[in-house]
Amino acid sequence: MASSLDDLESSAREWIDKERDRVNNEVKFLKAVLEGRSGSSTLRRLNAQTAEIFLVDKLETFLQE
Repeated sequence: MASSLDDLESSAREWIDKERDRVNNEVKFLKAVLEGRSGSSTLRRLNAQTAEIFLVDKLETFLQE
């Protein structure tokens, strides 16, 4: 009987360790997805700022001619 309980405990610990690793990997993946999303919004904002600077420069040049 003790051997069966030892086997059960060993199996349970092994499953817990694997499940913990799986959850940790999923958390890492989701954090990377989140960082990627915020990175794209940063890129979008920079593109808008660059376009604004370009447009202002072109308008100033046009108005000075």
